[in-house]
Amino acid sequence: MANIHLIGGEKGGVGKSVVARVLAQYFIDRNLPFIGFDTDRSHGSLLRFYTPFASPVVVDRYESLDLIIEAAIANPDKRILWIWLPRLTTLWCAGWTSRAFWKWPAKGATR
Repeated sequence: MANIHLIGGEKGGVGKSVVARVLAQYFIDRNLPFIGFDTDRSHGSLLRFYTPFASPVVVDRYESLDLIIEAAIANPDKRILWIWLPRLTTLWCAGWTSRAFWKWPAKGATR
């Protein structure tokens, strides 16, 4: 199964985008396959600097966020790099996370 690397924080300007770019470059330098998802509406640095590896995610629709989990299921050999900017997206992502927990239960889990 794919690993999902979530980069988030409660405050703007604390380095989430920098960490995402460093992690993306680390994966590229080591030929580690990954798929990036960027929810940053204002800057989109992962999209700007790593276009071949990143996709925008519109957090105002749960269906868009579903793409993250669907990509992880469809690409178990790839790492998923997700930039989550809570200042702009907390309510949508929190609601989606609760919904996703039931839609894609962990292997062997009972709900």
